[in-house]
Order: sequence, then structure tokens, then C-alpha cells
Amino acid sequence: MIEFKQKRPIHCISVVALSMLIALTLPANAQIETYETVEARLFEHPALQALRHSAEAKRDTAISTKALPDPVVSLGVNNVPIADPSFDTFLPTNKSIGVRQEIPSRGERRARSRNVEGRAAQIDLEAMWVFSRLKAELVSVLAEQQRIHEQIALAKARDAKYAELQDIIKTEIDAGRPAVFRLAQVDVERAEVARLTVNLEAERANIEAKLVELVGIATSIDPPDLALRQWQGGAEEFYAVQLAKVGINIAQASIDEAKASFGPDWGVGLTYQQREAGNGALGSTFSGEDWFSAQVTFTVPLWAPKSQTPKLRAAQSSKSAAEQRFHATARQAQSEWTGLSASRLAAERSLLIFRQKIAAIDEQIAASLNSYEGGIGDYSPVIDGELAKLSFQSQIASEKARLITATVRANSLLVTP
Repeated sequence: MIEFKQKRPIHCISVVALSMLIALTLPANAQIETYETVEARLFEHPALQALRHSAEAKRDTAISTKALPDPVVSLGVNNVPIADPSFDTFLPTNKSIGVRQEIPSRGERRARSRNVEGRAAQIDLEAMWVFSRLKAELVSVLAEQQRIHEQIALAKARDAKYAELQDIIKTEIDAGRPAVFRLAQVDVERAEVARLTVNLEAERANIEAKLVELVGIATSIDPPDLALRQWQGGAEEFYAVQLAKVGINIAQASIDEAKASFGPDWGVGLTYQQREAGNGALGSTFSGEDWFSAQVTFTVPLWAPKSQTPKLRAAQSSKSAAEQRFHATARQAQSEWTGLSASRLAAERSLLIFRQKIAAIDEQIAASLNSYEGGIGDYSPVIDGELAKLSFQSQIASEKARLITATVRANSLLVTP
């Protein structure tokens, strides 16, 4: 009897051989994507760049806030007679040059600068939190992409098993067994697998679009292995709470600014008056000695009850509101952390249960196979067991993605050390 050896299919090539084949076909200068290179692209996300520019703008504004206003220089002529315009016929006629410098309250300027610097620090912290959330979103998307790839492969394997099961059922029908209803049921289940595959392909397209939004490319890499960071119980370990605390500091700077507004704003001025000697005519005999004038100005808080006092009350109320937001944010952050931790624990327990079920199915498959090889029963229970195992493996892929997502989102709540 002549035996024909089946050629080894392409999908049976070892992983090492496939990797070598890909390496040979890539250009010499091709860059292999890693999570680190993708995260570097994420660091340049436009949303982060906008926050960095905003913080830099606030810091420059804080510097300018402490500066004095520009001095005012005046040039002019004074007391020129209308009937006979000249500079040597009338005693007070002169040409003048003056300089005036306004000096707003130093305490008010410093408090206003601290206010703006606090906003810059707030934006810096917000940028760090946004980057942490974007990293969590990236890892979550990569986990979903991995889940979709696994489930598509498992769906194809299920379809192949259903096709194998159909052949077995047809054989049973030919042998006179009443299995027509089972054949129709398999057709329905294959149609459901086809529908699931179509939905998974649509999800994959959405995931690729999300990756382009995050990092500019539709990369396909595995998510990194990340452990859950431990929360030590302090409210200020959360980004949101630290942002709320900075808000309290900003409100305090506003109070200091309002208090400083009760103080006077100062100003100094100096005017030099250049005079010419009289022309000697009647009434115009005077020397041409020059004059100067100097002055100091300051404001008086006469309208404080209508101006500064309401501003101070408003700043104090804003601080009270910021303190309440701090406490509310602490509760919300703790609640979100607890929810994500519970979701992560549920995913871990689900993975354990599914793996136990797969182990039980393996035992059933082995028992059914032994019975079939012993001449008892048919082969369809083996296929049914393998189909159930593939279904559980698909659910395991979902739970793995759920576990990774809960982990990275919980980590993103905590301030990076």
C-alpha cells in the first residue's frame, strides 16, 4: 500500500522560524515597534503639548505680574501767551520734560504673581495626570487589541470545529441516526460565529483608529506587564486630590491679593522746566533760571466698602469652596480606586473559574475520547467539548483584557513617584 505524506501547512511553522522570516523580509533600517517607542510618541500628544505651553505661558505671566508699569515721559511747553507766543516775554513760560512712575502695591503684585504661579503648577500637575491617563488608555487599547486578535483566532478555530462536527453529523445521518435537528443547530451556531467574527473585525478597526488618535500609528504590540500599585491610604496620593490642594493654595493667594489691595498704590514724578531770559522789554526783565517740580502720589482706600471689601469676601468664599472640593475629590478618588480594585479582583476570580472549567472539560474530552476509541459512543462529544473549551478561552481573553484595564486605570489615579 502506498502512503501519501501530507505536506506541512504554513501555519505550523515554528515561531522562531517565522520570526527569522519576518526579519529577513524587513528593510535593514526598519524600526521594530516596542512599547517604549510607542509611549515616547504618546508623550508628544497634542493635548500634553497644549498643557505644557499653557504652563509656560502662566510662568511668564507670573514674572511680568511682579514688574512695575512702564514710566511715562512727557514733553511740552507751559504757560505760553496766546497774544504773543514766545518764550522770552512772560515769566512762567517754559519748555518742560517730565518722568512719572507708578508704583502699585508690592504686596498685591507679589500675591497676584503667586496666584499665577499656582495656576502654572496646577497645569503642570494636570499634564502629569493627563499623561498617566493617556498611558492607561494606551495600555487598555493594546489589551483590547490583543483580546480581539485572540478571539478572532478562536472564532476561526470554532468554525473549523463546527465544520468537522457537521461532517460527523452527516455521517451519522447517513448511518440512519436521527441527527438532522442537530445539523440545523450547528448551522445556526456557525452563523453566530460568523456574526461574532464580523463584530470583532469592526472592533479591531475601531481600536486601530483609537491608536492613531493616541500615538499617530496603528501599531500592533502586546501590552506591557504591569502590577497594581499599592495605595497607602493617603488622600494626597491621588492626582485629583493634589490638584484640588493646589486649588486651595491658589485661593489663598487670591485672599492675600485682596488684603493687599487695601494698601496704597504709590507714584513719583519729576518735571524739569527749561526757561529763557526775558527780552528786556517792559515787563519782560527776568533771568532765565530753570525750574523743576517733583511730586509723590498715593491712593487712599476711600471706597473700600464698595471695592476691596467685597473682593476679600469673594476670595474667602472661593477658598472655602476649594476646601470643600478637596474633600469631595478625596472621596471620589477613593471610591473610584475601590471600584477599579473590585473590578480587577472580579477579573482575577473569573480567570481562575474559567481555567478550572477548562481543566474539567479536558477531563471530559479525555473520557469521551477513551470511550470512542473503546468503541462506545461517537466522536461528536469530543468535538462538543473542544467547542466549549474554545468558548471559555474566548471568555478568558475578555477577562485578561478586563484585568489589565482595571490595573492600569487604577495605577493612573496615583501620583507617579
